Amino acid sequence: MRGAEQAVGDLTDTGPALVALTAADLADVGAELAAYHAQFAPLFARREQREWAAVYLRGLLTADVPRKNVEALALRLLGAGPDAARQVRALQQFIGAGAWDDAALLGVHERLVADTLGEDDGVLILDGSDVPKRGTHSVGVAAQWCGATGKTDNCQAGVFLGYASRQGYTLVDRQLYVPKPWFTDAYAARRRACRLPADRAFQTKAELAAALVEAWHRRGALPATWLVCDEWFGRHQALLDRVAAVGLRYLAEVPRNTHVWPLREPGDARRARPRPRAWVPGCRRAPPPAKGAAGRTSACIPTAHPPCH
Repeated sequence: MRGAEQAVGDLTDTGPALVALTAADLADVGAELAAYHAQFAPLFARREQREWAAVYLRGLLTADVPRKNVEALALRLLGAGPDAARQVRALQQFIGAGAWDDAALLGVHERLVADTLGEDDGVLILDGSDVPKRGTHSVGVAAQWCGATGKTDNCQAGVFLGYASRQGYTLVDRQLYVPKPWFTDAYAARRRACRLPADRAFQTKAELAAALVEAWHRRGALPATWLVCDEWFGRHQALLDRVAAVGLRYLAEVPRNTHVWPLREPGDARRARPRPRAWVPGCRRAPPPAKGAAGRTSACIPTAHPPCH
């Protein structure tokens, strides 16, 4: 932690309680969804957009179908009658070509989260998630590591920012990861077909994560003190520096062979060492592994700050 050492209590029993829902508890879910959607309805310019947005929201949360694609949702909620094909096309048009202000929608969502779950010592959560795909037409799809299948697979990958407090937890923001090959000439036709913005440039997952945190900070609507992330994000010191720069404390997993600067003399824990003011010499790049040894990753902690945030 930054500054003086602070006592940290055990918070494992202070989270939101598990709730066992019954069918009776869900009797009014339709009315609750309508009230929730009404918060966002003014952000859709046309009446048809508002109506299809409500259909899509209801389908994602309530439709009992194996795969929640547009066609399955429309048929399950609206029926397979004579107007089925037209209704499927209309919902596809809303999702594929409909225009709305994404930033405004996220802003309303974040304010609702702040009103219902927000606490001053709330926690932001960075994580990635991957969706296996069968085809090659979805934006950003590529052969890459897929956490859902545990191997390199054809998938889309995203970076997500969540929020947790004693009141509950939810998602706050997200960014699609678009692999570097998608920005080459060979993918120009795919970029146009997917309507990838012309000014979109390649960003690593760590850069996307930092951008999500900085966007949360600019909006200033949702209180938080901490950020947590797993080893994949924790090994990127530039990301952690950007997290610290917005005033957040963080708890980040790091690889077990991460280079650190001990605050006590090795072999004599009673002797304190001065806090470093520059990068640890020789730590910018790990030495090559010995012949026959497995490769390793290592990270350096920037010593211009106290090394534990």
